[in-house]
Amino acid sequence: MNQYQNLSKMMRLSDEGWRAAETRRLIDLSVTHGEGPYMLHGDKQFINMCSCSYLGWDRHPSILEGAIKGVRTAGTLHLTTARCRLALDLLSRFEARLTDHFGVTAIAYNACATASNACLPILACGGFSAGRKPVMVFDKFASFEFRVGDVSGSRAGVSPAQRTLEAL
Repeated sequence: MNQYQNLSKMMRLSDEGWRAAETRRLIDLSVTHGEGPYMLHGDKQFINMCSCSYLGWDRHPSILEGAIKGVRTAGTLHLTTARCRLALDLLSRFEARLTDHFGVTAIAYNACATASNACLPILACGGFSAGRKPVMVFDKFASFEFRVGDVSGSRAGVSPAQRTLEAL
């Protein structure tokens, strides 16, 4: 561990920035949902511009009802085991329905970080397509980590003019 990184040095160098953010009440906030897109922290109202829910589905009534039904059906929130070892049958059935609906192999994740750090690099390098690197396309509202240039070596050479569904 720490053979190729120095986490303790990184923590020491970043501590000042974290302390400044904490002093200015920019981190470690306990919040509730307000009306519409607003969050509440005490008497302050703000919009969370760091959310992975860029479509706002985490608060949509139909999504909430579906999630409640899913938790009751599964009898748990999730398995505390790596997904490569065990996955709830409910998730497998969901992916199968997405696969049938879209006519592609669908893989569902519950967080952008998991998708962007685990699945997308493997997809982008051709790991799911016998080494053939796909063109990776994300809409302008996608989470920021999906929109930052080349994703782990996906095929280069797609100009901005070609970034339409018709051109792709």
